[in-house]
Amino acid sequence: MVIGGLTASALVTLVLVPAVCTLFEEGLEGLRRGHAPASAGAAKAIE
Repeated sequence: MVIGGLTASALVTLVLVPAVCTLFEEGLEGLRRGHAPASAGAAKAIE
């Protein structure tokens, strides 16, 4: 039980938090420039 909690906590800290911060920063940069976030452009290119 304790090992699972430590593992989940470590994964959230090392993977999820940096990923969310990166996406949030990219979104803010797009808003500052007046453009859509980079991920929106990639989705349109795929279609």
